[in-house]
Amino acid sequence: MLYQDLRQEVLNTTLNLHKNGVIPLTYGNISARADMDHFVITPTSIPYEGMKPEDIVVVDMLGNVVEGHYRPSSETPMHRMIYVERSDVGAVIHTHAPYATALAIVGRSIPICSVEGLDLGFVVPVTEYAPPGTNEIGCEAIRTLSGPPIVTSVLLKNHGTLSIGLNLYQTYVTAFTTEVAAQHYYLALQVGEPILIVERDTNTPAYSQNN
Repeated sequence: MLYQDLRQEVLNTTLNLHKNGVIPLTYGNISARADMDHFVITPTSIPYEGMKPEDIVVVDMLGNVVEGHYRPSSETPMHRMIYVERSDVGAVIHTHAPYATALAIVGRSIPICSVEGLDLGFVVPVTEYAPPGTNEIGCEAIRTLSGPPIVTSVLLKNHGTLSIGLNLYQTYVTAFTTEVAAQHYYLALQVGEPILIVERDTNTPAYSQNN
């Protein structure tokens, strides 16, 4: 089996995100770059609990399936575009995490107002809307990830989240932290006006909640 260890790592990451509620049901997809010509990605519509490493699909940079029993994720075009355009990216995680997705639905970015926001180090921006499973959503993701400022996590308008990193573990941490930061911000909005962490307290710039 090609890239057996990497496929196992993708599966482990998927199960951890699922267990922690970041990817409910099968609403999410995880991939990792195998080399400059291939990446591995979760299959479409397969329950995570019964997934095996061999179910993770190997895809080339043209979008062709190289190895795998199932069809790759419907968001494979978005993952492929990121790997082609960003040689520095080693992993991509797309989730429908509930709190972050709620903010994406109303087009509200996640400001820096908690420790998790500080750990991310940037306001999580919102992309323009593009239909799921299309090249257009990949273009919007790449444009927003490229900044300014350059970020490693974005909210896909009316859709979910997208996080990138040098490797799977780094990307997992970013995706998970994005959802926790979204949860804190969402809950704070129910109580009152969130107090943002501004330049005088940290090295981060000041942002209003509507940025």
